[in-house]
Amino acid sequence: MRLAKWAVTCAAVLLAIVAPPAAAQTPADSPHGPLSLDCATCHNTADWTVAPRPPAFDHGRSGFPLAGRHAAVKCGDCHHDLAFGHVGSACADCHVDAHRGQLGPNCERCHAPTGWEGRGVLFEQHAERGFPLVGVHAAADCEACHGDQQRQDFVGSPVTCYGCHANDYAATREPSHVLTGFSTDCAQCHVPTASWRPVFVKHTPAFPLRNAHARTGCLSCHANGYAGTSPLCYSCHADDYNGTQNPPHAAAGLPTACEQCHTDAGWGDGTFDHAVVTGFALTGAHATTTCTTCHVDGQWSGLPQDCDGCHAAAYNATTDPAHGAANFPRTCQTCHTTLAWQPSTWSHETLFPINSGAHRTVWTSCTTCHVNPADYGVFECINCHEHNRTDTDSRHTDVRNYEYLSTACYSCHPNGRVD
Repeated sequence: MRLAKWAVTCAAVLLAIVAPPAAAQTPADSPHGPLSLDCATCHNTADWTVAPRPPAFDHGRSGFPLAGRHAAVKCGDCHHDLAFGHVGSACADCHVDAHRGQLGPNCERCHAPTGWEGRGVLFEQHAERGFPLVGVHAAADCEACHGDQQRQDFVGSPVTCYGCHANDYAATREPSHVLTGFSTDCAQCHVPTASWRPVFVKHTPAFPLRNAHARTGCLSCHANGYAGTSPLCYSCHADDYNGTQNPPHAAAGLPTACEQCHTDAGWGDGTFDHAVVTGFALTGAHATTTCTTCHVDGQWSGLPQDCDGCHAAAYNATTDPAHGAANFPRTCQTCHTTLAWQPSTWSHETLFPINSGAHRTVWTSCTTCHVNPADYGVFECINCHEHNRTDTDSRHTDVRNYEYLSTACYSCHPNGRVD
């Protein structure tokens, strides 16, 4: 009936183009209702066929510009009858509110005409409600968290990790969160900016998880549970301690406080401090000597710390001068350093100048003065100074306690000079 009336009306309009009507046409004669547009804007005079998108028609003049997805929608999808004014301009007039009014009537707060997935404002609203969408939450579908029986029911959803991830908590076996009594505050070990792995365990401050420990599975240390686990290195690394042979820790009686020589970066960077552990600092040549040079026959404890304890053979073998025969002191550090035996730091000048003054050219070897090779404490001055004793005695008549002995000469002439 309506189409018939429309046809009659269109015929009347066409007739009016050819011959002016006797009376003015009223708005009721148009199937579109009151419309202040020229018919030629959308129709042509040939057959009234309307183009899907009349190029001359500007929908924006209606107060509702066709932007985004609306620009691709057919007119009839929104205008269900020819009275174009019989359609609302609010989103809910065309779109069923999946949220059932829980989020208010302003769909544009979360959505945009470009598509329902416009979620920019949604992030702000989530943050305002105490649950910012960051990390994996920003990429998750709304229904992943708001999955109640009623579709798109966003009211009353939990804001705690455990509220959504209780099943993950219960299903975890490495380690078992339930058996170990782990806190249900997931944020203590996990962060929303990544998946469940990696785990950022807030270990006890007495044993922070760093370096190699941070990469080790929990059960490697907590094989027998999590309560009462010893923080001592040896409690986990006894096998490493007993199996080490260079040096053999157990045989050497090295301390089981591994941290004295090792760090949690790895065993290979051991920094054994001989001075701290044994009281004997390894300096000079000692620092480059292999352990077994001193620790022979598997003896790793109870070794002497004085030089003669290790170097008695070198002392006895020395012939220039002969240390043993000359009864040199066995405190090697008096004349030598740990850098090397030669050169020694001993200087004859501190006892008697033989490299300066008048004596620098009168001796060829130690035995020139030290006539007893078995005792370098014995020396002779008279062998070189061939004085007639009578003359020498007469020259010392005014010297108290004078004796015709080399030791007496030295006592008065310690610098080798007459005066």
